[in-house]
Amino acid sequence: MNLRNGTTDSDNMTPQSQRVLECQNVSRDFKVGKKLFNKALDLKAVQNVSMNVNRGEVLAVVGESGCGKTTLTKMMLGLLPVTSGEILFEEEPISGIDIRSIAKKVQPVFQDPYSSLNPRKTLEAIISLPMKVHGIGTAEERRGRVLEIMRLVELPPRFLHSYPNQLSGGQRQRVAIARALIINPSILICDEPTSALDVSVQAHILNLLIDLRQELNLTYVLVSHDLAVVELLADKVAVMYLGRLIEYGPGQQIFNSPRHPYTKLLLESVLTPEPGKGLPEIALGKEFPNPLNPPSGCAFHPRCTEATEQCKITRPVLTVENGQSVECHLFSD
Repeated sequence: MNLRNGTTDSDNMTPQSQRVLECQNVSRDFKVGKKLFNKALDLKAVQNVSMNVNRGEVLAVVGESGCGKTTLTKMMLGLLPVTSGEILFEEEPISGIDIRSIAKKVQPVFQDPYSSLNPRKTLEAIISLPMKVHGIGTAEERRGRVLEIMRLVELPPRFLHSYPNQLSGGQRQRVAIARALIINPSILICDEPTSALDVSVQAHILNLLIDLRQELNLTYVLVSHDLAVVELLADKVAVMYLGRLIEYGPGQQIFNSPRHPYTKLLLESVLTPEPGKGLPEIALGKEFPNPLNPPSGCAFHPRCTEATEQCKITRPVLTVENGQSVECHLFSD
């Protein structure tokens, strides 16, 4: 894949200090497994997560399936209430903002572009839907805006009356991005935006996201398993494990000097194009623990090669050094 790097020295020097989204000790619990004679079990999907993203930045949230990434982004979109803590948008609690107002500023781009698009609607109807829902513009004005956004995401005008099943996967994802951009949001929450696409198409979509970020000064929250994509795009990286934020900080700092043993193993598991390297060994030991019955102490200790007796008993606290935070006894005082 031929990718353009989205973060440059000049990007980092631009005044983008305005905080647009902030999580303050956010938690989300669910009751699951309730039956007639059985008590419901507590599932702590997200636990005391604090992170923020400034205008124009890319915050990447990474971790294995089941770590709480999707639950966290649903709360950022206002689709799930928090159990405790607070999510702020432009310094205002999301809990006090109408869901339509949140949707005007924060829009999602989903993983599978086919299942997220209505197969019975034309591209014009799909892309213009947010404008119609929010009562923006006349029919003629909406069509003009749709054509403008289609040009921006490199979709030919001849597709205006086409249906999703007449497009390729990459074209469908461009439609999904166009729909998210039609009402000028500040933040795009991208949930694995390229994982459902062919490798040959992924680079084109990533380059499009890079260009749109620079042209529109967009802020991204990127959920991804692909650490190569994260390294390319992210200004900040948040590593989650079993609902907890275990490492967080500047992207290049985490990739160059990971501190948590889990982060190190994630980075070591990345495939490399270097000839003769073969498949990387993933030394994660036991399978992902049951979130309904999490391990005592540090949740990662059953799979950690550096675990001590203290790790089995006591949960570590988040320690911050040089702007990089880590929840691990190896770095606690």
